[in-house]
Amino acid sequence: VLWDMDTFALHWGHSCVGMVELSVDPPHRQQGLAKFLLACMMQHLRERSFHLIEVLADLASPAAVGLLRLFEFEQVEEGQAFHKELR
Repeated sequence: VLWDMDTFALHWGHSCVGMVELSVDPPHRQQGLAKFLLACMMQHLRERSFHLIEVLADLASPAAVGLLRLFEFEQVEEGQAFHKELR
């Protein structure tokens, strides 16, 4: 799941996109599919003149952290997510 971060582009000076979810169904894990998907997605974004991708990742997930390190992502901050069910 990606979102165009236009509102940050002016401040950061780059066209940027955010990734909030990348998942592979459990029976298909450990086959390099997330690596393949992320590589294809980044190539697609480069071809469309995006210069920066920001990823929200679970730091408690060794698979997520390992995938991002494999692609040389730099951790820039940590945070907490909050949600509220609207009734």
